[in-house]
Amino acid sequence: MSTLPPNKIELLAEVDQLRVQLAGCATAAQGHIHTEGAIAHVGDYGWSPAYQDVVELRKLYEKTLEEREALLTAIRAAMSELGVPQPDYPAPVFNAHSILATALEPYQE
Repeated sequence: MSTLPPNKIELLAEVDQLRVQLAGCATAAQGHIHTEGAIAHVGDYGWSPAYQDVVELRKLYEKTLEEREALLTAIRAAMSELGVPQPDYPAPVFNAHSILATALEPYQE
C-alpha cells in the first residue's frame, strides 16, 4: 500500500507519461519512425500533439532530403550534358554551366 496521497500518485503517473512522450519526440526526431509499430497514435500512452508534430516534421525533413538529392542528381546530369565549356561555346551554354556549377558548390564532397 502506498503512503503517498492519491493526488501525488496521479502526478507521478502523469510525470511518467510525460517522460515517455518526451522520449517519443526524441526518438521520432532521430528518424526512428519506420519500424513496424514504431509510430504512436492518438490514445496511445506515448502519443501527444507535440509527438505528432515531430513525426510530421521528420517525414517532411526526409522528403526534403530526397527531393534535394534528386535536384542535385539532375543538376549533375545537366552539367554532364553541357560538358566542360570551351572558348567557342555559345554564351548561353557557358552561362548555364556556370549557374549549375555555382548551385552545386555548397554540396561538393
